[in-house]
Amino acid sequence: MKRERFLRLLLPLFIVMCPLAYAAESCDDGDISKYDEELSQKDWDVLYDYINTKRTINVLEKGCALTISGDVRADLRHAEEHQCERRLRGGSAKDSKNVPISNFDWDVAFNLRFDYVCGRAWAVAHFEMDNTAGTTLNKACEDDPSGLHGSGASCDLSLKKAYLGYNLCCNGCTRFDVEIGRRKLYQVFESNVQFLSTFDGVLLRYDSCFDCWGDYYIKLAGFVVDEKVNHYAWVTELAMLDICDYGIDIKYSFIDWRKNGVNRCDTRDPVGTKFLVSQWTFCYRYMPDMLRVPTKLYAAVLINHDATPPTDSGMGKEDMAWYAGFTLGEVVYACDWALDCQFQWVEAYSVPDRDMSGIGNGNVLRQSVYQSPYTGNTNFYGFRVQALYAFTDNLSLDTRFEYSKNIIQINDQQKHRFSQVRVEAIYAF
Repeated sequence: MKRERFLRLLLPLFIVMCPLAYAAESCDDGDISKYDEELSQKDWDVLYDYINTKRTINVLEKGCALTISGDVRADLRHAEEHQCERRLRGGSAKDSKNVPISNFDWDVAFNLRFDYVCGRAWAVAHFEMDNTAGTTLNKACEDDPSGLHGSGASCDLSLKKAYLGYNLCCNGCTRFDVEIGRRKLYQVFESNVQFLSTFDGVLLRYDSCFDCWGDYYIKLAGFVVDEKVNHYAWVTELAMLDICDYGIDIKYSFIDWRKNGVNRCDTRDPVGTKFLVSQWTFCYRYMPDMLRVPTKLYAAVLINHDATPPTDSGMGKEDMAWYAGFTLGEVVYACDWALDCQFQWVEAYSVPDRDMSGIGNGNVLRQSVYQSPYTGNTNFYGFRVQALYAFTDNLSLDTRFEYSKNIIQINDQQKHRFSQVRVEAIYAF
């Protein structure tokens, strides 16, 4: 009976999503790259926690529970990007297909999540539909140059999460779980400048505690990078939490991206996979008497132990990255607010170009650091200020401003700066 009720609830969803998934194969969603879209979709910690507080709708009871949650979003981004004082966005800027590149991006999105827990097992599914705003596309300019052309799309469906888990043992403060499936690396491992990639793999997590010291956990995971050439990566993270009840967290993570052999492009031992990245993260949580709001101070240092820059650059390994910042406030109910400020420094070969999850430098030209040294998504320093305010228990406004410049430019032609303002309205349920 419970299974039949569960299937009846999911059937309408799959009826709606099947044609959308078919249409998504041929979707042209404007001039935003897939990487840029994924980067903009990464929620900061406060917003992520706020969305999770709305997961309270239990549909099935009596031992097994299905929780349905979601959110609707509308956002505006205004970006400025200059290379050698030449505008790369707005004005007369165009992409390789001769389509204008605007410095304004309007998007609408809908997220739908299912959490099903039964006994010691659980499953999670998260679908997202994120489309550019505007009327639907017309024919190509060559066929109808004077027609009404639009930027809108209605076919971008993405499976953000799909994983299942099982609790192998649970005794007091000790717990050992295994999970397999899909999500983002940053949803499992801690970092503000890496782990943007999709995690399709297996996760082992062991949680326990030390008397008088605090809680700790160990995570170990392996995931698929490219199944065509048997390229896999592995990552681990160890953490001590709330050490001696002082609100101090210390975490260490290590990820191995290396491909020993030939990749799908017949390149042996490709330089773009030479990343053995360690990260040390420090966090201090407390309630200052002056502000009386939850406060978090944090910092992290990263190093790539296998950095391989161009031999003729003469610029050193460029294998370090770090960030530091603070967060004030917490958002759960109406009139709650939070503010986050941070500074990031990411050298060219500190993290994989496509795995960088920080401020970035816009990179509207979609350059690669492995084809043109000191371009791509890394090699920048900058700051970000982000704020979240809840008008009601469900309706909030997220605002962000960020600015960056490149650390190294071989010549004046590589001089680059990027800034962005983003405003996003979110209704979570």
